[in-house]
Amino acid sequence: MKKIKLPFDLSKKSLKVLEKTYLLPALREFRKWRNKEFIKPVAHQDIIGLVIEDGRMTSRYSFMIVMSCAIAILGLLLSSPAVVIGAMLISPLMGPIMSLGFSLCVVDYRQMRKSLEALAIGTCLALAISMIIVFFSPLTDATPEIMARTKPNLFDLLVAVFSGLAGGYATIKQKGATIVGVAIATALMPPLAVVGYGVATVSWSIAGGAFFLFMTNLLAIALSVTLLAKWYGFGEHHSPVHTLRKTLAVFAVFILLSIPLGISLSKIAYQAYATKTAQFEIDDYFKNYDSRIANFDINFKDKENVVIDTVIVTTKYQPDAQNVLAERLSASLDTNVLVSVDQIIVAREQVKDQALAEAETLLRNNIQNRLAEVDLREDMINSIRSTAFFPLEFINIDQDQKIISVSPASSDELTISLLREFENNLRTRFPEWTVMVVPNTQTLPTIYFDVGESELNDAALNRIDDAAWALRRWNINDVLVMGYASTLGGSRSTVNRQLAFDRASNVANILNESGVETSLRSEFGRFDQSRDERDYGMNSLHKVEIRFNSNSIQ
Repeated sequence: MKKIKLPFDLSKKSLKVLEKTYLLPALREFRKWRNKEFIKPVAHQDIIGLVIEDGRMTSRYSFMIVMSCAIAILGLLLSSPAVVIGAMLISPLMGPIMSLGFSLCVVDYRQMRKSLEALAIGTCLALAISMIIVFFSPLTDATPEIMARTKPNLFDLLVAVFSGLAGGYATIKQKGATIVGVAIATALMPPLAVVGYGVATVSWSIAGGAFFLFMTNLLAIALSVTLLAKWYGFGEHHSPVHTLRKTLAVFAVFILLSIPLGISLSKIAYQAYATKTAQFEIDDYFKNYDSRIANFDINFKDKENVVIDTVIVTTKYQPDAQNVLAERLSASLDTNVLVSVDQIIVAREQVKDQALAEAETLLRNNIQNRLAEVDLREDMINSIRSTAFFPLEFINIDQDQKIISVSPASSDELTISLLREFENNLRTRFPEWTVMVVPNTQTLPTIYFDVGESELNDAALNRIDDAAWALRRWNINDVLVMGYASTLGGSRSTVNRQLAFDRASNVANILNESGVETSLRSEFGRFDQSRDERDYGMNSLHKVEIRFNSNSIQ
């Protein structure tokens, strides 16, 4: 076999020359620069003394741990970020964590043991106080603040790493330690309080997720401090081999932590992508029919199934919508997608055309009589337009039957309540006529309740009357009444579910009395309720919604 001649020499002799000529001088210059800029300015013994002092187990440390965790768990139960942040301001966790990180760097087993003892005792005290508070608390439902600490991902690891680096820098430079201590406590105390909540409520999935987040943050912060301390020259008496092994071990831990957290982050990203894709496909399918999405729910049951439940307001019924959308989304998301589409058919244009056709027929059959009544009709139209404070799509006046039909132009600012009041004003102005104002297509008024209440107040009764009036104008006599309850609606999940049903039942009874048939449904504890409560507030779920059924328009 013919030898291949390389364009460069890789013999041992040439490598040694290369090392002496380039590598060793560059390494020496790097060491001089690091020694001058980072190692010499640091008073290593003084900082080690301060770290040891702050990392000891003291009565003050125990007391502040208990106070901090007590405030944190109360903030979590109330879903109050401000209270949770207040707990961080007094948390003393930075001391033992800094001590642990520096002891790992200098390999001081005695100080390492004291740091771990302080952390272990502090952890037990925090778990105990959080469990006691949850056990005696009337509010035990999982809030958005609690659920946010049960699914750690790669971003949480990055927060812990940056907090550890900031903590190590503040300790070495003796600047900004209080603010950095808050950052470190933010990454540790809330998850620890959630662990106590999960144990107290026997919610092992919550306790397990929060404990994994707590341990991830603890290890990441301590190891980040270790790396930064090594950079600033702590533990320089160790051999290069020892330092290399230690560094590789730290990075190995980071990699092991990154694997499950990265998987969790990918799931969150996939769910966000799937939600946007589904909404885009639905909008694209109905884009030619003047439609909009009235309601959208997506549920990720497992890796193989995604369930979508949506309500579409459209001008034309599409019989194959469910099958076509299921095929498109299954192909786009590369998984099995089940789609349920309820279509509300809006016949506003057809009604308008029919009314105009009837008017034209009457004009042709009674042209002579209409000529005599033109002035009266024009006066009435002008009067109606002057009464309205918004554009009108059409006005139909049937002088034989004495019926006035008015339809406003489409506008997001026109509520059903305003249109009903406009009809009453027209009735007052034309007492001998039958006045009918047909509202433009819109969702029915939402019925809101006080916290923990299912009884209807005056404002709620007025909204129900507005809804019944609009249903009569649309010739709709069959609706779905959907009741909701927030996690603050009662002390237990069963109470909240019953509260949601009672609210829907009370609204349905009033609608039944007005001649509208109803079907009941209540909803509490769905998979994205915590997200909605966090984004829109608890009061957004103290309500009842009146929805159209697909076969409700006659």
